[in-house]
Amino acid sequence: MLNGCSIKWIYSQKKTLELINGYQKPTQLGADRWLSMLGVLTYFTKVHPPLILASFGTATTIDTIGPDNIFIGGIILPGITMMFKILAQNTALLPKLFPIKSFIKRENSIIFPENTVSGIYSGISAAQIGSLYNQWLMTRKIYNKIPKICVTGGGWANIEHECYRFFQERDYFLKNIKLFHYIDRPVLDGLAALILNKIS
Repeated sequence: MLNGCSIKWIYSQKKTLELINGYQKPTQLGADRWLSMLGVLTYFTKVHPPLILASFGTATTIDTIGPDNIFIGGIILPGITMMFKILAQNTALLPKLFPIKSFIKRENSIIFPENTVSGIYSGISAAQIGSLYNQWLMTRKIYNKIPKICVTGGGWANIEHECYRFFQERDYFLKNIKLFHYIDRPVLDGLAALILNKIS
């Protein structure tokens, strides 16, 4: 009990509302990812294209939901800030040369960096954006439809501009398509969906 309120833990399940969990062991999927995907579905009608949810937080997670509402899996990699911290902790002089605040404020990466700071930013951006693009390509191939990408998390602002450029340079027709849909709080949207439908 907390201030007279009981606590109910929420776990991912084989199926919740319209979302089907494709994990080998459904309960091993993080509840935050599960709720976020439930939240994303509230923004779309029952008939929708494949959906990719990319969350740029402490870790970056990129999850795919098919048009049949089956979560087919997702990847996890260190988040933008975590990647920098790993480099800073294990590379001589980086903490002095490259404080993390200056990294977060940078806007564009460079294809062939000529200094350490640009090299680190470009490498981290390439890892994040390349992972998202690869999942987008694989999802498009599996379903033969253009997936919509939902993004969330504080790290998105650091790579948003570069992400648009990267995708559009590789697929010209994407210039006229709104690929990225920012969702502020998908976890809370998922919780709201559970409450409205009285699902535990």
